[in-house]
Amino acid sequence: MRTVDTMMLVGAATIAGLSGLVHAASLTERATLAKYCNTTANVCYVEYSSTASNPIYRVAIPDANAAPFDTLLQIIAPVSLGWAGFAWGGAMTLNPLTVAWPNGNTVTVSSRWST
Repeated sequence: MRTVDTMMLVGAATIAGLSGLVHAASLTERATLAKYCNTTANVCYVEYSSTASNPIYRVAIPDANAAPFDTLLQIIAPVSLGWAGFAWGGAMTLNPLTVAWPNGNTVTVSSRWST
């Protein structure tokens, strides 16, 4: 986990966005996929990161055996970015978006749709 200079979002969604993020990374960036486990919450995430200045995205499906099921999203980003977002379909247009930004000592989360 990062310290005070980050914002974190936990929400619901699907894992499709991570494959789009990996595909969208430029050839000069070293994008990585990793497994991140939160032992306190007993949840493991697929983690995507590309550079130190970009957000880290984590997605987990705690129990996919019982549909419908929740999906967890964490976006960890420097507050200096101002906001961070996640496109669930891998591209921004015609897909659901999750956007988060710092708001005092909390984080504001918004669901959007871009045309």
